[in-house]
Amino acid sequence: MQTNPRLNIRQVTWANPVGADLRAAQQAELDARFGNSDHEPGPAPSEADTAVFVVAYEKCSGQPWVAEG
Repeated sequence: MQTNPRLNIRQVTWANPVGADLRAAQQAELDARFGNSDHEPGPAPSEADTAVFVVAYEKCSGQPWVAEG
């Protein structure tokens, strides 16, 4: 298993607010890239078809990690 000295990786539920915010940000990025919201090659991802959802948290602050850029 890969580890990071600055991050904790935690499994969270689909309903976790941090996970929901991440999915919304990803959707907005894809919408901007493709110019519309109709870019899924099939059904949109959902709790029913996602086996594991993880979020990275900074060890020093306990806050969700956000990549710069």
